[in-house]
Amino acid sequence: VWWIELLVLTLLLYYTDILLDYKQLFVFYTNKFYFYLASNVVGMLLPVISTIYAVLLWQGRASRERDNIRAWSHRYIIFVVLLVLLQLHVLVLTVVSSRYRFV
Repeated sequence: VWWIELLVLTLLLYYTDILLDYKQLFVFYTNKFYFYLASNVVGMLLPVISTIYAVLLWQGRASRERDNIRAWSHRYIIFVVLLVLLQLHVLVLTVVSSRYRFV
C-alpha cells in the first residue's frame, strides 16, 4: 500500500499537475488569452516565491539544520537548486523515500 501512496499520490499526481499547467499555458498563449496566461504564471510562481521567502527567513535564525547546510559543498547546493528549477526534486525525493522505506 505504501508504494501506491508514494508513486501515485506523490510522483504521478505532481508531474501530471505540472504537465497540465504547461499545457494550459500553451493553450492560453495560442488562443491569445494573455490575462489568463499571466494569472496562471503568477499562480505557478507564488508557491516558489513564498518558499524562497520562508527560506530567507529561516536563514536568519540560528539552528542546527542551517549550520549543517552551510557545511555542504557548493556543488551539492547547486545540484539541489538545479533539481528544483528543473522540477526534478520530487522524483529524487520519491526514489530516496522508496530506498529507505524498509531501513
